[in-house]
Parts: sequence; C-alpha cells; structure tokens
Amino acid sequence: MPDDFLDNDEIIVQVKHRKNSNKYEPLKEIHGFAGVLAVQTNVYKGIYVTSAKYHDNVGNFLNNYSIKRLLLIDIEKWVDMSESCGYSIS
Repeated sequence: MPDDFLDNDEIIVQVKHRKNSNKYEPLKEIHGFAGVLAVQTNVYKGIYVTSAKYHDNVGNFLNNYSIKRLLLIDIEKWVDMSESCGYSIS
C-alpha cells in the first residue's frame, strides 16, 4: 500500500467475498465502485478488496481512471498483507 494512501483523508472501502477465489472479479463491479467514488465530493480515495483475482483488463481501466485514487487488493495481496501482520486467513 502506498505510504501516502493512508493519511487523514476519508476512504471508501468495499470488500467482496467470492466462493471461488480462482475466478476473476467482474469488471462491472469495479466500474460501479469507481462510479460511487467519482460522485463523492469529500472522498478522494477508495480501496476495493476481493477474495477473487483481478483480470488484466482491470489494469487497463485503472490506467485510464485518473479522477481519484483507487487501490485494488486481490486474494494474493490480501493473504500477503494478513501474514505480514501476523494473521492467517487460509
């Protein structure tokens, strides 16, 4: 996570649990979250966490999404972050 991401700004967080973590998170879900984030006047950052994976086309979307900062955390990053804090989610 970028060091400057967790400053004093408000952040919207959305967490999705998928039954099959080998599947990809639907791009339409991320579009929807980005849309909610875009209309907020006092929130400039969002974190989207999923127990699934992100498809490569999500990276293309993020490269073109410059309105606000959006951090995506997939199952692999989620496990890494949890383990680095001493938690096991497996």
